[in-house]
Amino acid sequence: MFRFILSSVCVLLVAYPRPAAARDIWRNRVAPAGQIVTGIGIAAVWTMDLVSRKNVDMTGGFFKARDRGTKQLIWPHVIAEYATATGLVAGAAGLYREKEWGRTVSLISSGALAYTSINSMSWVLSERGRMAYAAPMMFGLMTAGVSIGVLF
Repeated sequence: MFRFILSSVCVLLVAYPRPAAARDIWRNRVAPAGQIVTGIGIAAVWTMDLVSRKNVDMTGGFFKARDRGTKQLIWPHVIAEYATATGLVAGAAGLYREKEWGRTVSLISSGALAYTSINSMSWVLSERGRMAYAAPMMFGLMTAGVSIGVLF
């Protein structure tokens, strides 16, 4: 049901002709608000995980940090997550200020957000205890869909 609603909203945002004023509100207010919330959320979650060291073994330092469960190096993933978060917040600032670069940065960051939201769901679904992360990831995917829909 949620997928149907999300798909319908995205299709309507892209296909339905809307007045310029309504489009500007979505582009310059609604999409950036979701991007800021999501960007700050991504940075906060990763900062809490790194500081708590609950899921991360950082005994060898940041560039040798490993996921406790899989033993995989995580620094490339962490850098990508922080870059996405930074891009979302910066792009939102550009959209609020109606700068052309804000649209470009927001589109790139929203694409990265869509990818990371979908990709990270495999991590969530692999263990029942991680289901609390599903809601913010779905919010991120929805934010990406809305942002891409109103910016194209």
